[in-house]
Amino acid sequence: VRLNNNISTMTIMVNANKGFSTSLTAQLQRNFAKNWEGFVAYTFTHSKDINIGTSDRAASSWSTNNIINNPNRPELGYSNFAVPHRVVVSGSYRFNYANDALATTVGLYYSGASQERYHFRYGGDINGDGQTNDMIYIPADPSQIEFVEGFKVGNKTYTAQQQEDAFFKFVENNAYLRENKGKYVSRYGAILPWVNNMDLRVLQDFSFNAFNHRHSFQFSVDVVNFLNLVNNNWGTRYQYSFGSFSDLGLLGLPTSGTSSNNTGNEAFNRTAPKFTFNPDGPTQAYQTDYSTFSTWGIQLGL
Repeated sequence: VRLNNNISTMTIMVNANKGFSTSLTAQLQRNFAKNWEGFVAYTFTHSKDINIGTSDRAASSWSTNNIINNPNRPELGYSNFAVPHRVVVSGSYRFNYANDALATTVGLYYSGASQERYHFRYGGDINGDGQTNDMIYIPADPSQIEFVEGFKVGNKTYTAQQQEDAFFKFVENNAYLRENKGKYVSRYGAILPWVNNMDLRVLQDFSFNAFNHRHSFQFSVDVVNFLNLVNNNWGTRYQYSFGSFSDLGLLGLPTSGTSSNNTGNEAFNRTAPKFTFNPDGPTQAYQTDYSTFSTWGIQLGL
């Protein structure tokens, strides 16, 4: 019996016994003699789930969860929050002089880790569920994929061969795609390159006696992303070439009718699929992020 005729779609949520998370940290820390102190730590994380869990509604949690086959039976994939390796190192030294009226402390903080995880999907609805969340199959060779003839991008038109050549060049330029040819992309299986970040802190202490009291001041200089100050090619982060999210729509679909994107007016056929790829598009999944996230900065304090 239908209790409410205004409801046309229902999402049923059930518990699952898939998914796990493991995180291990090893750390050494010591305060040495003569004002030395430091620590080094390494964290390993391995985590998989069947839903990314970032949506505020059940409907969008279902529609944005990338899958290979059945959206109602999502495959186990990497958690988008699980950066596998991280190294942290910190050290400082305090110089006392002028009968302890002056002191200078120099500290360094280093953090190194892969920036984050990402994956590739089709830029259209492959399985007919009405969503664009289908993970791509990485063809092992050109015999396993076909591109539409006469793909139109603006005032340019590309042959199937041009698209094929550009696509496989893109595959070879990406370590994850290159190493997993002949397989489906795993959700968040690819990892952005390692990012090195180092911060420098200098503290200058002043102390003096006046009016029967001891007075102290401390001047601080914090250099954020110190490596980038030393060399503008260091300490940089990355941004995606296909939009701003870690969910990259790589292969497009041919369209027909008034919105046709190919000279043959072919629509996408699931029984004999053809795809589109822009040869003038990005040649890599990511690029250096030339913004304040990758530049050095100085903060002064008193």
